[in-house]
Amino acid sequence: MYVDASTADELFGSAKSFPAPGGREVLVARPEHLAAMKVLAMKNDPTRALQDLADIRFLLTLPGVDREQVKAYFVRHGLESRFDELEKTV
Repeated sequence: MYVDASTADELFGSAKSFPAPGGREVLVARPEHLAAMKVLAMKNDPTRALQDLADIRFLLTLPGVDREQVKAYFVRHGLESRFDELEKTV
């Protein structure tokens, strides 16, 4: 996924490093940012909605996730009703 420079700075600046196979480290985006990518993917290809909503539902269950930030991504892309449906199941 391509993002502009300011978005990249935010994504990579808040990513956390985790150990990976072979003694390597991988950067993992915050759950809120992963949800944002899922929302955009769902908007661009509505056939992805069921899987992406399931993934976002899982992300919303993680400790400390900012639900309002996730909701803002849905609102920004005109999918607020999808968030409202999703929130009833979490």
